Amino acid sequence: MSLSVGEVGNFSLDDMFDFGFSFEELNEMKEEEDVQHTGEVICPNAGIAKSSKFAKHKRRNVKRRVFPNSIFVPSHGWKAPNMSRRVPRATLCAFPTFDKCDSLLFLPVAMARFINSADMKGLQRVLDSHKHKQNFVMNYKGLHLALKTFVLFQEILSQVCPDQIMCVHDTKVVGNTIRASLFSKYTDNKLIYEALAPTYKDVFPMMFPNRPRAERWKNKLMNSLVPEQDRQGLAELAGEGVDLVVYANMDWVITFDHNTRKVTNFEYSYYLVAVKDSRDGTAGGLEVVRDTLGRH
Repeated sequence: MSLSVGEVGNFSLDDMFDFGFSFEELNEMKEEEDVQHTGEVICPNAGIAKSSKFAKHKRRNVKRRVFPNSIFVPSHGWKAPNMSRRVPRATLCAFPTFDKCDSLLFLPVAMARFINSADMKGLQRVLDSHKHKQNFVMNYKGLHLALKTFVLFQEILSQVCPDQIMCVHDTKVVGNTIRASLFSKYTDNKLIYEALAPTYKDVFPMMFPNRPRAERWKNKLMNSLVPEQDRQGLAELAGEGVDLVVYANMDWVITFDHNTRKVTNFEYSYYLVAVKDSRDGTAGGLEVVRDTLGRH
């Protein structure tokens, strides 16, 4: 039997029965089309109504899909393998990332990073995002400071000591307080200090006193952890205009509100640990000094 292209387009199921086709022949033709080279059988059309006789006849004769590791069960025929018994393979999973700057616990780390890079806008932004809007106090050795004053102080300090770098040594959470211990290192240069003093001495007169450099350093070393036998020699070096490599420790105590998780109090303390001549070959190493109170 041969048909033209136009006749094939108008050929229907009823026409097939008129030509003498039966259900068994249709099933055999369908199964021959569905069988692939791998021996798999495509599932029958799900759109056929379940109650039709043709659908029931198709379901009885359609073979199940054969998997490479299929298991034959007499009551159910071929079954797919149990994938849960496979040996698990190592998979590469990406570690979830998050911005540490948004966490109150990492506030000291974020502040140190902004100060190291002299990014005062970032420092102002991270403090504004964590401070309490109505109840916020900042203390520096018992002296109350406004937030803008603290940021301005850090900006001037980054110009006086352009090589300043600080790092957070440890962070502890006790109740509603975060205690951070930081290490800092910078170089005190006479020329840079004298160039900036006329500009900022009216803003921070305690930072730029009208005293010789030797006398100024002598007063600084009195309240430091530098051994007494070394203080006089360091003061004399300062008077000669020698660059001094300074190591300092800082303690930050951040108090926050339990309900709002906003900072209400920020206490800032700073003390010198060691001062060395920049011409000394050992000035590059960080020397940690522990005092009688156990601070380091």
